[in-house]
Amino acid sequence: MSTFFHILKYKLLSFVKATFDRKVVTAVRGIGSIVVFGTFAVAAYALSFAITRFVVPQVGLEVFHRIVSMTLFVLFVSVNMGNIIVSYATLYKSSEVGYLFTKPVTFTQIFVLKFLDNFLYSSSTFFLLVFMALLGYGTYVHYAL
Repeated sequence: MSTFFHILKYKLLSFVKATFDRKVVTAVRGIGSIVVFGTFAVAAYALSFAITRFVVPQVGLEVFHRIVSMTLFVLFVSVNMGNIIVSYATLYKSSEVGYLFTKPVTFTQIFVLKFLDNFLYSSSTFFLLVFMALLGYGTYVHYAL
């Protein structure tokens, strides 16, 4: 397990180093990402709150709870299944994997690491959408943060 955390530590360090580089291109890319994701988050929150405000009086809060929970479960399972397929397909295409195979790391740890990479890179928008939708839903039912 210590090897796994060691690898994750250096993946995080390389991510931070690449993200916070002191170049104009990196700054423009970062500001653009913040604007795009911020707009997306505000729109997802507003849409979620409006849908909740419209649907709950018509079907009731208990039915809406069930609909939301089933929808989130289906989305979660489908995203995870897609990530498993992508992780397995891209496992041997990365030069990093070739390097990791030469180190004393088990195949399971390498697969979990690549799965986490794919999940974090491909599911950040999904996470943002679900978080903002739940925030809009929680705002409607007056759930305190």
